[in-house]
Amino acid sequence: MTREIHIGDIVRHFKRELVVQPTTEYLYRIIAFAVHSETGEQLVVYQALYVPFKTCARPYDMFMSEVDREKYPQIIPWVDSLQNHHALRDTFIISPDGIRMHAFYARAMKPTSHTAIIVHGYTDNAIRMFHIGYLYNHSLNYNILLPDLRYTGLSEGDAIQMGWLDRKDVMQWIDIAPALFGDSLQAVVHGIS
Repeated sequence: MTREIHIGDIVRHFKRELVVQPTTEYLYRIIAFAVHSETGEQLVVYQALYVPFKTCARPYDMFMSEVDREKYPQIIPWVDSLQNHHALRDTFIISPDGIRMHAFYARAMKPTSHTAIIVHGYTDNAIRMFHIGYLYNHSLNYNILLPDLRYTGLSEGDAIQMGWLDRKDVMQWIDIAPALFGDSLQAVVHGIS
């Protein structure tokens, strides 16, 4: 069955499955369709219905694609288990220039000093890195910290930084990790771009 979307439609992103409480998080209103000026590619322009109400554009084909549940079938049960046990938590920091930034974190099943700080690429956010978090947390028994970089996920900001300020923000996340997981921390930073 072919799905259709229209201007004004409210759509739900697949990541909403990871939200427990009633919220508008990961709900979006379609506000326009556009054509990329250089490539001619069709784009969907949409606005988040949650703070900071970002307006974004995504290629139409990518926006309409189905979630690949076969690629990472273990993720949803793992996240459900973390949420049911209140093990998946949110934390926030304020950058030196006043930007409020968000991260998810979860402790390992057994106490450990091993911690993975898992950093997404410029078109993603923390939730889209849960498949890497699963490997570290479930398979390797690591504590995990998954920050939303500036202007992504639940972090504030007025533009994606393409790594420029992100490098300092990741250092700040590394600095607060001992407060979340304990002082004798051995950390790895795993980034994907």
